[in-house]
Amino acid sequence: GYRKVDLKPDEIVDTIVVPPTTKHEFVECYKQARRREDDISIVNACFKACIEPSENGNEWQLKNINMVFGGVAPTTVAAKETENFLQGQEFSLKTIENGLNHLSKELELPDGVPGGMAKYRTTLVMSFLYKFYLKTVS
Repeated sequence: GYRKVDLKPDEIVDTIVVPPTTKHEFVECYKQARRREDDISIVNACFKACIEPSENGNEWQLKNINMVFGGVAPTTVAAKETENFLQGQEFSLKTIENGLNHLSKELELPDGVPGGMAKYRTTLVMSFLYKFYLKTVS
């Protein structure tokens, strides 16, 4: 749950290894907080996608995509339904727009959710995917 750590009192994190990206692999993380230097985010997200030229060479294809979000559930959640929808499709604005529809339904927060701002947080989730698309195509 929230603010729970799976470390025993006598354990410490010694090393975190983040593997380098491969050719055509993109990783981006985003955070929205009330203040720029605030340690508690309203919503955060991380995306990893492998985007390769299609067989005909005229377009780019999403070979795989992973997306995880914090601030939309008691623990970090992966948007598996949206990942499955996007995987294998052309990497285009139209595809991302369709993905946004899936994502808004998959991670829709009900009114009265702890922390409030349900619609704002759902909009942040969607805006992070769109921002990832813009960053990747630039």
